[in-house]
Amino acid sequence: NATTIEKTATRLHTLHFKYEQMSQVRNLLKSIPGAAITGQTLELECDLTVAVPLSDCEAFVKLFEKYIKRVGI
Repeated sequence: NATTIEKTATRLHTLHFKYEQMSQVRNLLKSIPGAAITGQTLELECDLTVAVPLSDCEAFVKLFEKYIKRVGI
C-alpha cells in the first residue's frame, strides 16, 4: 500500500504595506490561486509572508508592485 503525496512548488514573498491597505491586499491575494499566507505582522506598517505557486510568481509580483511599498522574494 503506497500513498502518493503531491505538493505544489512555491516561493515565499514578503509584502510590506500600510495597515489601511489590508483589505485591498487581501482582495488581491484572492486573485492568485494557491497563494497562502504563512506569516504576518499587523501594526501600522504590516508584513505578510505569502507562499505563491512558482507558476504564478511573475503575475504575483507584477500585481503587487503597483499597490504596495515593497515586494520581497
